[in-house]
Amino acid sequence: MIGQGIGLRWLVPRALEALEQDPLSEGDLYPGDLLASVLRIPADFWSREPESRDRVEAVLEHLSDTREEVNDAVEVFRTRTV
Repeated sequence: MIGQGIGLRWLVPRALEALEQDPLSEGDLYPGDLLASVLRIPADFWSREPESRDRVEAVLEHLSDTREEVNDAVEVFRTRTV
């Protein structure tokens, strides 16, 4: 649902809790797909939720080796939200 932009106000805090425990939490596709979905949320959401954006940045600081899909999503997130 995050990938579809549905219920972000309620789902993002729950997703961040999971990501803070394990940045590569797996949804249905691959390790890190939850993070990739969160990173692809449109920039206007992050401008309304700066504390959540800061939490995402904290998660990103703890990432080590990741899949290409996650690395691409990190780059898009940082480009759109800086």
